[in-house]
Amino acid sequence: MEAEELGSVADAALRALQGAGDEDFLEFLAGVFVMHTTIEHFLDEVNHKLDSREYQGRQRRYYAMPYGERYIWGATAGMLKNLHFILTAKETAPA
Repeated sequence: MEAEELGSVADAALRALQGAGDEDFLEFLAGVFVMHTTIEHFLDEVNHKLDSREYQGRQRRYYAMPYGERYIWGATAGMLKNLHFILTAKETAPA
């Protein structure tokens, strides 16, 4: 799917949600940032990082995938990491 098509899908979804009338949810969506990129960036392991920060006295680790000035991290980066694993895994024949 091309970036233009993804934009159209996102626009259509937002138009459908506007009819739902949930103003709190619409306010939340207004702050959501959508970016377009290529899958190649996320399939290149050079762009995969395992970062950590201290939180509540403990060191927490999480996936991160910097992209230009953006920093994709946490659950989003984890999902992209899993997608990378699925798309690049070698098929193994049953024993």
